[in-house]
Amino acid sequence: MLLPLVTITAAAMLEASKLSQRAIAKKLRISRGVVRDIASGKRPVVLRPKYPASKAKAPEPPPMEKCVGCGAMVQLPCRACLVRNLLKAGRLTPGLRLSEIEGMIRVELRGEELTRYNELHAVKVARSEERGASSEQRPDEANQDVWSEPTFEQLEEIEGVRG
Repeated sequence: MLLPLVTITAAAMLEASKLSQRAIAKKLRISRGVVRDIASGKRPVVLRPKYPASKAKAPEPPPMEKCVGCGAMVQLPCRACLVRNLLKAGRLTPGLRLSEIEGMIRVELRGEELTRYNELHAVKVARSEERGASSEQRPDEANQDVWSEPTFEQLEEIEGVRG
């Protein structure tokens, strides 16, 4: 298989028509038949890639399925059912934010990973203390950020309305 550069060079030399096909073949160290095929158009000058370039598509989200526990259409596993089960088991206390649930995952870290975790955790604690010192008062419900994560009480209210 020829490199695309060789076929392009041969085509350019043929267009200039300063050299014969035999001379081009000798200069580029390819066969006369290849030069003839390029000249006649049987051989493409620019080679197409083996595999067509795929259009980058966003991955499809997991399918929505009916939760066996609450009957809602969700992407399994159902987080609401997970929270309810953890509350019943006493592994969660009401009032925690959803981001705090993820912190409860039990992972055993060792060596560099543990050191890195401790550094990041210290930074996170320092930032939360800074925020707590700067805003001692809790914002009103009306002024609360719409995009903040709901508390478990708010989730229970939502489930009560839906259920």
